[in-house]
Amino acid sequence: MKTMRNKLAKRRSIGSILLAGWALLMTLIALTNLTDLLYSFGWISWPFRSGTVDYLTKVTSAYVSDKALSQWLLGVIVVGQFVIVAMLWRSARSWKLNKPSAARNARAALGLLAAQWFVFAISTEAFVSYRVLPDTKDFMLWLTATLATLLVVDLVSDPD
Repeated sequence: MKTMRNKLAKRRSIGSILLAGWALLMTLIALTNLTDLLYSFGWISWPFRSGTVDYLTKVTSAYVSDKALSQWLLGVIVVGQFVIVAMLWRSARSWKLNKPSAARNARAALGLLAAQWFVFAISTEAFVSYRVLPDTKDFMLWLTATLATLLVVDLVSDPD
């Protein structure tokens, strides 16, 4: 009986580690995007930033060359990323506390994270400037890692 409890605890800790890892990574990504957005307005001068405004300006340059559009797009991205961050931290906490809603919360958070990577890949292709040739392989790699995490979380979760 004790061995079974230990196995279940190990399975639960795998989910907690994966969810907390994604939450931490996405927190850093969202923060660097936020600081990049604030930097682009000239409100801060801090090297801890992503460079996403410049990236978005390059990607959309085939259609429009407007820094304000890139700033607006990054603002939308940052809001979405902080929603995902909150969901990931919530799911990591509920998983650690073994709450009944843990698996559902994890699926929702990871599903939204996967959707984010899909949107990034699709929008990069839709707004691509073929003079710059941005690559979507990074987004697809993140998407694959997210889906793999979702699969592991599903496998180690308690049956509903």
